[in-house]
Amino acid sequence: MVFSNNATCASNTGELYFGHKKGFSIISSNEVKQKKSSARLSFTEAEVDGEIINLSYENTIRLHERDRSFTFEFADLSFDTHGKKYYYRMLPIDEEWREVRSDNKHVRYECLPGGKYTLQIKTDDPYGNTLATDEREVTVTPFFYKRWWFILASLLLVISAIVLTFRLRTRSIIRQRTRLEHEVAIQTKQLTEQKRELEKRTQELVEQNKILLRLNEDLASKKMIINLGSETPNKSRDNTFIDKLMSKTKKIYKDPDISVDTLCKEMGMSRSVLNDKIQKAFGQPIGQFIRTYRLNIAKEILTQGAQEMNISEVAYEVGFNDPKYFTRCFTKEFGIAPSAIKGNKSQ
Repeated sequence: MVFSNNATCASNTGELYFGHKKGFSIISSNEVKQKKSSARLSFTEAEVDGEIINLSYENTIRLHERDRSFTFEFADLSFDTHGKKYYYRMLPIDEEWREVRSDNKHVRYECLPGGKYTLQIKTDDPYGNTLATDEREVTVTPFFYKRWWFILASLLLVISAIVLTFRLRTRSIIRQRTRLEHEVAIQTKQLTEQKRELEKRTQELVEQNKILLRLNEDLASKKMIINLGSETPNKSRDNTFIDKLMSKTKKIYKDPDISVDTLCKEMGMSRSVLNDKIQKAFGQPIGQFIRTYRLNIAKEILTQGAQEMNISEVAYEVGFNDPKYFTRCFTKEFGIAPSAIKGNKSQ
């Protein structure tokens, strides 16, 4: 039986028939086996800052944080790289796989921080099926000052320093407070004694001023009797009346609200009778007599310096409500301003 060249035929059972000069050939599709891709990945070596490390027998790669660069190399021991893709990643730094060229399976990392990592590699066929994987543990020793024991020791040292500083500061504050309390107690005692002494001296001055004021009042009364009654003959004077008048006036002259009626009531006389007697003794009406009496007391205070008082205080002391009115009356009465008398006394 002769078949033509390139004659083919397929049966229902999946067999293929190929004709040729010598007959025909039968190929059964069930007998044909698909060639499977194979791969075998392995880490070969690593380079750390120029130092070569053989990774064939090392399951753990140990580095130090001071190592600036880390390069590793891997190989496909099946030596069949056709259509394959190679990937790598460093967990937990890399979340996704990174592809590397099949003719240059070198990967470089720089300045890895201290910690533990997992270095993984894999290869996939053209259809995305993973053919082989491999991995190594990578341990990067941190600088000593990043180690937990150093951090803990530093923390304890800082806490100890803070506690010690706090205690020393507290003791210093307590000593200072004790010293200050002692000094305050001494100063308080001294101030209390000084206060008592000042109060004692003030009281003595007040008493002396009262005595001087009474002397000024008596002196002013006598001068009034001499000056205002100089024109009245001694025989016609009613000395009993004058003494009583001076005594009652001395009693009430400081009251700024006194009136003619007040003095009449004190003397037990009517306005007309009292006015006639004062006119006869001093040549003045009642109101003018009271004002003259006050002004004479003020003059004695300013002249003798019984108290270190200013003009306003002197005015209020002798019963005037208005210092300006007092100054006008004083100047009119004596022909000199009260401030001039006080100024001359201070000089």
